[in-house]
Amino acid sequence: GDIAEEVVIQNERLHSAEPIAPPYHAMLIASGLPVSFGLVAYCFGGHSIVPTVYTSMAQPERFDSMMLRSFLIVMVCNLMVGFGGYYMFGNTVLDQITLSLESAPIHAGGATSVLSWFVILTMFTKFCLYQFPLALAIEELVAPIVKKNDVMEYCYAAIKIFLIVSSLLVALYAPGFGYIAALVGLICSMSVSVIFPSAAHLKLFGSKNLPVWEVALDWLFVIGGTIFAIVGTIATVKD
Repeated sequence: GDIAEEVVIQNERLHSAEPIAPPYHAMLIASGLPVSFGLVAYCFGGHSIVPTVYTSMAQPERFDSMMLRSFLIVMVCNLMVGFGGYYMFGNTVLDQITLSLESAPIHAGGATSVLSWFVILTMFTKFCLYQFPLALAIEELVAPIVKKNDVMEYCYAAIKIFLIVSSLLVALYAPGFGYIAALVGLICSMSVSVIFPSAAHLKLFGSKNLPVWEVALDWLFVIGGTIFAIVGTIATVKD
């Protein structure tokens, strides 16, 4: 009797549910541009680890070429994942492609699980790299207060544990992770990655000592980055 009742209920739900519209593809969705720029800036906003990478290099003189190749590789990977995810799921794609893969009616065997674990491992490495400069800065503030080395070792461990736990709580209980990432990317990453380097380049070398195309490019980054940061922040807050 209970099984028959459950079958009837599920059948009524299926017939009463509204049909799901199929995904569609559009060449341009202007309403999503502000958030998209913020997410792109967030992907390229790892400037906090640049000093750590530079000081740990065996050949620091190759830093410029290494950074250029790294940014090119990151850009190509992001474009491949972005185009692939939108081609597969259209407007129904979620903030993280792994979430769309889990809910998609595809039979990829263990490929989806392998991809998910790769994403998790990547998050672990990125988290350690991103948290290291912050932990180092906090340790430098605590070091003059604590005089004993053995106590300082416990303080180092406590600082790292605190950062891990606080990050976990934010990830679990902060709603709208995609919009938070977009907001952080627009405000912080756009300033650090786009606006400040271009403005500093103009200030250090001067407009008269640089080629015209470099001056125009710097001003384009400064003005464009400022506009995108303001418009994107307003759009993200409204959402």
